[in-house]
Amino acid sequence: SSKKFISKNFNNVYKISSFLSLGEGVFFTSFNGKAFLLDKELNLKEKKRVGFAPLSACKFKGNDILLGFRDGEILDFKSGIKKQVLKSKISALACMEDEIFIGDGDGVVYKFDKDLKLKGQKALFNNKIKRIFIDKGVLNGVNLDNEIKSLEINSF
Repeated sequence: SSKKFISKNFNNVYKISSFLSLGEGVFFTSFNGKAFLLDKELNLKEKKRVGFAPLSACKFKGNDILLGFRDGEILDFKSGIKKQVLKSKISALACMEDEIFIGDGDGVVYKFDKDLKLKGQKALFNNKIKRIFIDKGVLNGVNLDNEIKSLEINSF
């Protein structure tokens, strides 16, 4: 809203692996296992070591942030609690109300409830999902070949 460009460099950040706009600031992770929470002026509010190679993130229940890792674990950024949810790589996350959608390295999307209990799964592609997002009750996925496919949320 201020229409000004802000640029910052952060030391020891190796390749940004996820990025979320939070309205009042931004959140991002680096492949070397660090997570950064910044205010709207991009000043550092919080920095945590979260573990090697967080690949995706989503906002859950307000401003709670969940991170997905290449070993199939999910991390709640606020509490620091990690839970194994998949045996495969978590390559994409999307959150909606009390539901969490996880895209994996094999092209499958999994639907979990707020307690990380599996509620369903659907094959979307034959290869890695690199991004998923939800728009008007539809889950949209993008794979490595930049193909886009959609699924109705209530089809799980």
